[in-house]
Amino acid sequence: MKFQAILGAGFLTLAGFHMARAAECGTLQMVNTVQMLRPRSGGPDMIPVQINGKEVPFLFDTGGVTTMIGRKVVQDMKLPIMQGSMEFYDLRGNISRDLASISQFALGRLHGADKSFPVFPDNGISGIISLNFMLPYDIDVDFGNDKLNFFSQDHCPGGVVYWTAPAVTVLPISIRDGHMTVPVMLDGQEFPAIIDTGATNSTLRMDIAQRSYDLTMGTEDTPETGILNGDKDLKTYTHIFKTLAFGDISVHNAHMTIIPDVMKRNGDASQQVGNRARLVRDELVGPPILIGMNVLRQLHIYMAFGERKLYISPASPAQPAASAAPVAPEPASATAR
Repeated sequence: MKFQAILGAGFLTLAGFHMARAAECGTLQMVNTVQMLRPRSGGPDMIPVQINGKEVPFLFDTGGVTTMIGRKVVQDMKLPIMQGSMEFYDLRGNISRDLASISQFALGRLHGADKSFPVFPDNGISGIISLNFMLPYDIDVDFGNDKLNFFSQDHCPGGVVYWTAPAVTVLPISIRDGHMTVPVMLDGQEFPAIIDTGATNSTLRMDIAQRSYDLTMGTEDTPETGILNGDKDLKTYTHIFKTLAFGDISVHNAHMTIIPDVMKRNGDASQQVGNRARLVRDELVGPPILIGMNVLRQLHIYMAFGERKLYISPASPAQPAASAAPVAPEPASATAR
């Protein structure tokens, strides 16, 4: 769910909690906790939110730019719609300019009144909680137990590891164009990667797979698996890499879906100002690597947005659950060096 354009962050408040940073750093303070809902398909987790008093599941999507609401929910709840001044579009070319008015919105202890959410076309998802919602807090996710925690950023630098883990590694966070990236090592080669809890699978850009790993699409170790965005001309493939490393934390047998770079294909074909020999879309490029839930479920991550650091450990042992991710041959597993 990748919609371009971004709204102002921090549009909800916590009753009785002051978010301003103190003159001196303090101890770690949790301000909200939510039990996420794991689909039986093993895909991305959903979050129960309250819209005008009614519970609605929203997708938890760190790869999304803007928090949005689905058109079917807007219609079913008869929410007022107004025309916004910004366009929101996804990779399939769907465009929306509508804003839905919500009297009361709540996520756990976080509450907001009289808010306007962009509306996206109905695709079976009620809404998405995206990065702009998360940035005012530190976000902690225990994927092993589907627990989502919000922490105040008013704490001493580095004083965030409250859970028991065999090892914790720390990576720098970069936020560009509304996306969060961290450096990863895929079979010994470093690339920037987007952390995307809204994606079921992890992906690698096809040109990198061919250039950096000498992979041939359609061979026995890189078989064809489907198509991208419903376009029969955009074939996807899969390959199992030995190691996907986040610092000292490694995920072994990482299944990566190899996809073509559609950003150049769908980008603006007009000529660049000052360089008539090049097109605007020549400067567009998709992310080299996107880390989806097939890998993230092996991890516990703490996104310290105030520090611009990502703390990672292997996931906590999962409590017994009725549903789990599909079993695959040589499943991915995380270890600490």
